[in-house]
Amino acid sequence: MALDLKALDEKVDFDGLNKDIKAAEENGGTGEFPQLPAGHYFVKMENLELGETKDSRPMVKWMFRVIDAAQKSDLSDAGVKGSNKDAIDFMDNYKPKKKPCMFMNRVIYGNRVTDSWNDGVAIQGVVTWLQKLECDFDVSFHNYSDFADVLLDVAEDMEDVEMLVSYDPDAFNSVSVVEVYDN
Repeated sequence: MALDLKALDEKVDFDGLNKDIKAAEENGGTGEFPQLPAGHYFVKMENLELGETKDSRPMVKWMFRVIDAAQKSDLSDAGVKGSNKDAIDFMDNYKPKKKPCMFMNRVIYGNRVTDSWNDGVAIQGVVTWLQKLECDFDVSFHNYSDFADVLLDVAEDMEDVEMLVSYDPDAFNSVSVVEVYDN
């Protein structure tokens, strides 16, 4: 079976496609983004939802947009020791127009069952993480349906809130809240 390129050409919006190609070129061109190094960053939460794994198990999914790397004075003000040099250098040299993102996922159903790791431990870890955001409502788990609503409420509550986080892409909890700034 041969590919009918003329039929494909008739279906494609080439003005839009060429815009996308130009944007990709301006943002590095490869579709690959450089790895965000471990460090401390100012971020805003862009997405928080109850999604699913490839095998359809519930998974909490976070997405944060990096605003900037924390400077040494920012860290000192927050009681954090260190220089944050790698993060600062990365952000100073970051070329794409859109700031980078960081992601974190947590499967909350169907985990292996041990005393140290099971669904209850996974859920409580998410709840504890979310409680650090100091939302104006109860962040707790009663059932999966209600928890999906809680996540949407947290996302809405945090929509314009900036936070200082510690990021380590190799850690199990890759994003840790250091400080939340009320706007």
